[in-house]
Amino acid sequence: MAFVAQQVGVEPVDLGFYEWSGRTIEYHRAQIRAHLGFRECSVADADTLTGWLAVNVCEAERRPEQVRDELLVRCRSERGPVRFLHGIEGRVDDADELHVLAFRARGR
Repeated sequence: MAFVAQQVGVEPVDLGFYEWSGRTIEYHRAQIRAHLGFRECSVADADTLTGWLAVNVCEAERRPEQVRDELLVRCRSERGPVRFLHGIEGRVDDADELHVLAFRARGR
């Protein structure tokens, strides 16, 4: 907390008064994304990432935590969307399901 407080120029105790929901934090998140070159994840982005996981990761890796880590590496390397983090487990599950369906289709 002290590090973050120093970064924004306030006392650590003052961080307790910050509005962690609502327009203020949304505005601050937008500023941070713009500064770092990130953007919010669209439905198309999420679908693309899910497909990438199914084809490139789920074939070799079945542990959800490792699949999640691979997804984070992919997004960071492309400096892509970051907002997906709230629903990342769903994307990992979707990718695993797509992989299983593709595997079954090849077996027929």
